[in-house]
Amino acid sequence: MKLFLLALVFLFPLASAWAQLEPPNEAGVTFGQFHTIVRDVDASKKFWVTLGGTPLRIDGTEAVKFPGVFVFLTKGSPTGGSFGSVVNHVKFIVPDVGQAVANWKASGDIAEAVHSEYAGNLIGWAYTPDNLKIRFNPDKSLTVPIARPGIQYWTTASAVEEVQACTSRLLGAKWAGQQTTAVA
Repeated sequence: MKLFLLALVFLFPLASAWAQLEPPNEAGVTFGQFHTIVRDVDASKKFWVTLGGTPLRIDGTEAVKFPGVFVFLTKGSPTGGSFGSVVNHVKFIVPDVGQAVANWKASGDIAEAVHSEYAGNLIGWAYTPDNLKIRFNPDKSLTVPIARPGIQYWTTASAVEEVQACTSRLLGAKWAGQQTTAVA
């Protein structure tokens, strides 16, 4: 299961179309949805809508639609935030990180903008009511407020090669590079 989730981030960027999913890759796979277990569905829905999503119900389940992806919100007892887990964070791109973070803070969300040594630019972070970390990278050419979702996974350095091979074989993932940090 963890390897399946790991692969989703590496498939390919999703287009900026609000109404449809990206076409599948050569392996027939696309990243079209992710599910979250949340304590308070209304508070979580408000958070995702503030980030730029559109609320809706799909088969009786609350969801929020973004360009290319649906975020499903299921009431339950989350086991914790994303810090320290294999699913480190969800990521999107926005046209202006600084402005997006300012808008989210004004709405009462926990958000911050930081300079990333690795990315070489300003990136943003916001946190859901259940402490799921959301990352925002800039793309000034973007013509919509938010797009191209993905999931960032963390694994031990010794497992990177195995994860890459597995996700490439099973899901058609393409690996352009990696950042690894040894974990004890």
